[in-house]
Amino acid sequence: MDIVFVRDLRLDTRIGAYEKERRKVQTLQFEIELARERLVLRELGSTTRRAFEAAAARAGIAIGEVLEIGSREGVREAVAAGLGVGIVSAFEFGHDERLRALAIEGARIEMLEYAACLADRRELRVVRAFLELVPSVLGGEFLEVPGVTRLD
Repeated sequence: MDIVFVRDLRLDTRIGAYEKERRKVQTLQFEIELARERLVLRELGSTTRRAFEAAAARAGIAIGEVLEIGSREGVREAVAAGLGVGIVSAFEFGHDERLRALAIEGARIEMLEYAACLADRRELRVVRAFLELVPSVLGGEFLEVPGVTRLD
């Protein structure tokens, strides 16, 4: 008997965020540019930071100066103030006239997000309603990702 029920929600990409007036291009070269930028990152242990640091390690990039911030909102404000380039979730980037989203070229920094619950609670009305609602909110079906074992 399964203990946990897991459904894949979405694959989310990490992107660079710059203060809008500072940079006019739409991409950021992972190997070349990020090594020399001051980075605005979430605290140690955040999933965005772990994904970024793992990608940098795989590419052999030594991360330089880091301004560590404890919240998404704090990262956004530090980047808007021109304190460095932020690494953020594309899904959570939102709309802020002060910022520009930049695709990071040369590295895929992605994270799979899940919905999970105790298997014996899966049929509760509120849990079932949530699992039925999520695909329409995210704009499609739950993801089917090769190599990921689901417990349903």
